[in-house]
Amino acid sequence: MPTVEKARKGRKKRIDRKKLLEVLTYEVVDGKPIYYCGYKEVLKGRKQPEEVMGSSTLQWYIIGRIAKLLFPLEDKSYLTAINEAGIIIDKNTLRSADIAIFKKDEVEISEKYADVPPIMVIEVDVKADIKK
Repeated sequence: MPTVEKARKGRKKRIDRKKLLEVLTYEVVDGKPIYYCGYKEVLKGRKQPEEVMGSSTLQWYIIGRIAKLLFPLEDKSYLTAINEAGIIIDKNTLRSADIAIFKKDEVEISEKYADVPPIMVIEVDVKADIKK
């Protein structure tokens, strides 16, 4: 017969796994999470979340070179967002863009995700586990 303490530990483990899966979520599309490649290794305790979530040198190099080309093109009408810019597509879909171009007068600068669509998105995906 399980003890109260074992039941509590089991509940805590499920809650911790749920929180960890939230952290390891790369994006949510149509209500379904897309996890970082390697997330299963984190769940098994073989890797730390930071090992699968951070950008590789290849990814940040490519993004940096593209951003370097785009920033001088900004004018009063457009904003260039980089660094996994959060975008709300609808209530079930959150996306993170490596680089997104917005119309300046449509996006509000705040601590929230953008709730207007960018006019262009550039993705450099070398970490998303898209097999499912």
